[in-house]
Amino acid sequence: KEQPDKARECFVKAIELSQENVDAIIGMYRLPETDEQKDQHKALQKQITISLRSEIDARERELKRDNPRALATEQRALANQMNTLAWLMTNTEGNLDEALYFSRKACSMENRAAYLDTLAHCYASLKRYREAADQQRRAVALDPFQPSLQKALALFEAKAAEQHAVPQ
Repeated sequence: KEQPDKARECFVKAIELSQENVDAIIGMYRLPETDEQKDQHKALQKQITISLRSEIDARERELKRDNPRALATEQRALANQMNTLAWLMTNTEGNLDEALYFSRKACSMENRAAYLDTLAHCYASLKRYREAADQQRRAVALDPFQPSLQKALALFEAKAAEQHAVPQ
């Protein structure tokens, strides 16, 4: 937070090493940016979103071919790509309903704490804090010693309580 130029430099290096590094892209998104930097960042995000969607479509087509040897591997990879796309969309300027769709789908394919965490964040982005807390509880149950999961759970529970206390 105190060194945004240094952070930007590190994120740029990380993206140069791997353009699919969505956490670096999300980190860049959270930094103060000039209009030119925002435009470059949005173009990169759009490119990666298109690439992930294309890979998801290809993997879904492969799964429909019912190749038994590739099925488990492809399904795991597909769930991971769906989760990655949902995480990117939720933490930037993506389509939140689409993020929720991909996240739910990933969770239906693989029961992993990281995927449930993404789903919880999708719900929180939509201000559906009770559902966010419910999913985060499931994530914590699968990985109870992960501090980031516990921190998010506390936040979502507090937001849900706040939301419930305010008359609609």
